[in-house]
Order: sequence, then structure tokens, then C-alpha cells
Amino acid sequence: LQQTQPQTLVVFVTDNRVSQIAVDIATALAMPGRDHLRLVTLLPSDSPDLRAEAEDNLAKLYRSMLRTHGGGVGMGAANSPAVVDIVVRGDSSLIDCMENYLLTHGAMLAVLGSERLTEGTGVGSVIGSVALSFLRRVPTPTVLVTNNSFKLVSPKSEASKLGEQAAGYQGRGSGLQGSSNSANTSSLASTDATGPPLRLGVVVEPTATHLHSFMCQHLASKQRRDQIFLLQPMLPDSNVNKLNHLRRVMGQFMAATNSYGVDLQKSMQVEGVMDTVVPPVAEQYGINVLGVALTGHTLPLHMLNLMRNYRGAVLVHRLRPSG
Repeated sequence: LQQTQPQTLVVFVTDNRVSQIAVDIATALAMPGRDHLRLVTLLPSDSPDLRAEAEDNLAKLYRSMLRTHGGGVGMGAANSPAVVDIVVRGDSSLIDCMENYLLTHGAMLAVLGSERLTEGTGVGSVIGSVALSFLRRVPTPTVLVTNNSFKLVSPKSEASKLGEQAAGYQGRGSGLQGSSNSANTSSLASTDATGPPLRLGVVVEPTATHLHSFMCQHLASKQRRDQIFLLQPMLPDSNVNKLNHLRRVMGQFMAATNSYGVDLQKSMQVEGVMDTVVPPVAEQYGINVLGVALTGHTLPLHMLNLMRNYRGAVLVHRLRPSG
């Protein structure tokens, strides 16, 4: 069953381009009358200059959000406010403060951007990335955007619209409400619109069942007519037993998608390594959010490459250890 209770989406923002992209995808994901959106800036200290800059940036992001979405950002109902928040972390580390904020507000999803990740392909771009440190440590499902994400992050984008014409692709298979720290308080205009449908992609692996369940239950919306795409990478030298196993896994994901009552738009097997073959196929179908499963605290190289290069948003969902 799909989630009907209120959900909180937290967007960590600063004064850069990727923060705007992060706000765009969060507002597209949030459902009217149900979800709560929080735009959060973290400051090292409560100096007047830093606070003034943060307030100006939050106000700018909010105004842009209203212009882009016409007030229909999914939080228009009076019982589902959008909140801007300024948090002074003081002696706490940045990651500690982010994690504590998510726990305090019971966040279902975190959204953040990384400029550092796309500054280069060297070790420095990885070591210096706050986003990667966050992903390694914080268990909350997280949507990551980069400077490369703007092409597909919005379902209204031209690249996303082109995905509607991609059926011929031959794959291998078939409100602003202030808190005590808020910059200001202003009601978000209500709307009856649910927004354009989102295209959500799941990278199908045996370990991705929790990711798939999360996307179908918490992100996909039947009212918005969101679409699910299943993409299964496979190595070209797979033997018969391996191919049969992959088909069984795909069949299980297809059946599970249908059981959630969401629109399974397409399932396909793509030949090659994940970070090489999945992004171009997902981009051809205009997939706005591409979900990948993380099974530990280490981010493998193929996942780093996918996050760097994909032109939409990437959802990282970590499999929590049982017991």
C-alpha cells in the first residue's frame, strides 16, 4: 500500500546552483495535502552577517520555488506547511548536525546537492565532498543532485519530455511557515494540482528490494500518475544460469510493482556495467529520479560514477542490517 500519512522531506541548502536543483526535485516529489517540506541552512555560528546571508538565500529559493511551480509545490494545504529553517551547529560537526535534524523531525527523505562531486574526477573531488560523507554515514534515504542534474531533475524539463517519445528504444527486454529559527513566515498558496507525473527508475539488483519498496510506497504517487521504470544491468558474458537468475529477479520486481498499484511503464535488461549502460538508457526515457541500493557504508566506484554523471537526481537507499 502507498503511504497516506504525512511525510517530511528535508532539503539542505546553501548559496549555490545545486541547492536550487535540490529544491526543484523536492517540490516535485512532495505530494499536496500530505507531505511536509523543510528547507534548511546550517550555520557554523550565529553571526548577524551569516544569518542575513542565509535568510536572503532562503527567501530567494522560496521565491524561485513559487515562480517555477506556481504555488503548487505539494505543500499547499494548511495542514502540510513548507518550512524554512536556519540552524546554528556550534560545536557539532556538519554531518552530526544534519543527522540530528533529520532524526528530530522524523524525516522520510533527505535531499542535498554536491558541487564538489562534479568539479573533477580526481581523489580531491571525492574526499572533499560533504555529500559523500553524508551518504556513507546517514541511513536516511537521500536524493543527491549535482551540477549535471538540471537536465532531468524536473518533470517539466525538455529532456524529461523527450522521455515520453522513447518507447522505440531497443533495450534487452521488454507555504512557507516559519519555526523559531525561520527566516520569515508566509503562507504558501494552496493548489488542487498534483503536478506533472514523475518518472522513477529502479536499478534492479537482488539487494534492491527495500529500495524498490521505498520508491513505490513513499515516492511514487498514483494521483500524479507517476511511472516506474525497472533497469537491470547485466554483464555480456553471463552464462545461462546467471541469465535465468536475472530474469527471475526481474520478474519478482515486476510483480511487486504491480502489487503496489503504481504504473510499471517499462522493464528492461541492459548489457554492461551499471555506471556505463544505465545512465544513457535512463536519460533516454527521461527518468527524473534514479534509485540505487547501497549495501554498506562504502560507496563503490561504479555508484560514484553514476552519481557524478547522471543528468537527473539519484536516490541512494541503504539496506539497513537486520536485527
